[in-house]
Amino acid sequence: MCAQSALVTPEKVQSWANARGVRVSLRRTGKPTPSLAAAAAAFGLSPGRIARSVLILARNEPMIVVGPAAHGLKLHLIAGDLGIANNLVRIAPAPEALRLTGCPRGCMPPFGHTQSLRTMVDRGLLEHETVYALTTSPDVLMEVDPQDIVSATDALVGRFT
Repeated sequence: MCAQSALVTPEKVQSWANARGVRVSLRRTGKPTPSLAAAAAAFGLSPGRIARSVLILARNEPMIVVGPAAHGLKLHLIAGDLGIANNLVRIAPAPEALRLTGCPRGCMPPFGHTQSLRTMVDRGLLEHETVYALTTSPDVLMEVDPQDIVSATDALVGRFT
C-alpha cells in the first residue's frame, strides 16, 4: 500500500484531528498490511468499512477524494459531481501526491496533510457509524466517524464509487 516515506505521521494526523475536535482512534496491527484484504483481516472488518483517500487533479487543482477502499474510484463520476469534463480529472502522480500532501500515494489519510486541500467524500461512507482510514503508515489505521471527515474538511459529498 505505502511505497514511499511520509512527511506526515499517524500521530500528526491524530493531532490535526484533535485540534479540530475530531475524535480518532489509532489502531495498530504490529505488522504492515500491504493490501485491502490484509488490512480488513488484521482488524476483523468488512472491506467496505475501510476508507481510501486519493489525491486527484481536477482542472489541475489538487483535491482529496475519500471513498470505500473496496470500490474503485470512477473519475467520470467525480467530474460529474464537480460539473467539469471527464478529461479534466486525473489521479495525481505519486511524486506530486507526496509533494502536495506530505503523504505517499497508497497510504494517504483523509486529512492532516501538509496543506489544506479541497475534499470530496463518497456518500457510501456515510452509511457507516465509523470507518477505518489510512494514516500514512502501513500498520496503522484510524477509526473515525465519516461525518467528521466531511465536517472537518468542509468536504463536498458525492457518489463516485
